Amino acid sequence: MENNMNQNDSIETNVNIPIRRSFLGKLLFIMLLIGITPVIVNAVFSYGTARSALTQSTNDIQDIIEKDQSAYILSWANERTQDIMTLAGVARIASMDPETASAAIKQYHRLWGGYETIFLVGMDGVSIATSDDKPLNVFDRPYFKDAINGRVNMSEPIMSRATGNLILVFAAPVRSSGGLIVGVIGETIPVSSITQLLIKNRIGETSESYLINSDGYFVTTPRFVTEMKEAGMIEDNAELVYQLQTTASKELQAARSGQGIYKNYLGKEVIGQYAWLPELRLGLISEKQTSEANASATRLATISVITIVISIVLVSLIAFVIARGITKPIKLMSDTARRLALGDIDQTLDYESKDEYGVLADAIRLMIDYQKEMSIVAN
Repeated sequence: MENNMNQNDSIETNVNIPIRRSFLGKLLFIMLLIGITPVIVNAVFSYGTARSALTQSTNDIQDIIEKDQSAYILSWANERTQDIMTLAGVARIASMDPETASAAIKQYHRLWGGYETIFLVGMDGVSIATSDDKPLNVFDRPYFKDAINGRVNMSEPIMSRATGNLILVFAAPVRSSGGLIVGVIGETIPVSSITQLLIKNRIGETSESYLINSDGYFVTTPRFVTEMKEAGMIEDNAELVYQLQTTASKELQAARSGQGIYKNYLGKEVIGQYAWLPELRLGLISEKQTSEANASATRLATISVITIVISIVLVSLIAFVIARGITKPIKLMSDTARRLALGDIDQTLDYESKDEYGVLADAIRLMIDYQKEMSIVAN
């Protein structure tokens, strides 16, 4: 009997079950699944919703900016047209007398401001009077030819022969008292004045608006001209030098307005609005990089990831404590039953509880007591 007891004592009663197969492991997994799944689903849903809402909000804002700027630029062009028509109707200018016309031109140049030059030319395109007293010949300019044919017009953006600046020219025919066209009055205005208007409406770090001509070349200075130089895209100025190949540029060259998400001239993804202005033969583009537009959603995603990690740690700890509390008495009673099966009737089971585990513990204690009584009877 003693030999049997020694042999029993030498037998390992603890059974090591791999965590992935154990009840503890399965319980941990289920509790983690229940605890973490709602957090992950909520985070993914929140990020998607936030990103969509931010994109739509940016799109709406860019749409408002584009419409406001389009309306302002058209209004600005109409005012310049009214100015040139006013000048064309001034009798002192219509006299085509160099001295009288010069005095009138200089008066209006000082009064209005903003114009680079105001000039009066004859039917040969040679200047009769200019606000800066410099000689001028515009015979080969398209705006001169349009005006000679009786049309009030605005030129394409061109380089001024006098100053080298990028300018727009508003021109109108000058008529004699008898209604005959006797010359052309013109006013030049730097495109930089429009650039300043567009700069004032920039929002954030990447938002910008700019004008392009019908061939897709920059008319106003882009925001990231420094980056263009660093990338070797341009050497100095971008205006009338760099031709855009973006979605917006191609659509505007086809005289189509629209919106969308596409790559800008730097290759950055942007949310863009673009509108063709037929009266000016120019396209207006308003863009904002998606990296900035979705910055809040990105921050939300980062916070969500941190929240998920913290949740996993906390839920794991809580789940481990709860699971251990559930599986520990099972393991204790399993070991007791195994030792009893090997003949160890001198052991005691101290676990007590008022739940189902307590009932099972009581049953095992009854079995131990019964085995002890049978051992006594047998001896």
